[in-house]
Amino acid sequence: MKRTLLSLLFVTLLPQVEAADPPYLASLKVTRERFGFLEAHRNDYRKPKPELPPTQEEERLRLLGQLLTDDPIWALQNQVQADIDALAVLRPRTPADDTILEALKDILAITGGFDERATTRTEAEKFATALRQFAARRDAVGASAWAKSQ
Repeated sequence: MKRTLLSLLFVTLLPQVEAADPPYLASLKVTRERFGFLEAHRNDYRKPKPELPPTQEEERLRLLGQLLTDDPIWALQNQVQADIDALAVLRPRTPADDTILEALKDILAITGGFDERATTRTEAEKFATALRQFAARRDAVGASAWAKSQ
């Protein structure tokens, strides 16, 4: 039953993917889209607490695991966004915190530019590894220069 439902889901969502996309990107687009849909339902502001029915929560967690495993650029973007969110609520912030926050925002934007550039998982891992090093050093200038050379 679950396999039939998932197969039907993928068959209905696959026509929305551009024909020019390599299989790696096409599968990631479907997974990201479905995960985003489930996240939106889970975090619906009209609900008293964020939750999904058990089958959808199981699917959401499976998709999350798939994205963390198969999409290292997506994972890095979410890690950088979490760092930004943590620094943004920090009070009082020092000028050094503001500098780090701006660097992280720049790195997030640069990382977003690689979202659909990798055509294989190996290539995505290569990009994510390099970008992760710049994020760890908070080196937006170096990340920008590296991104332009790719």
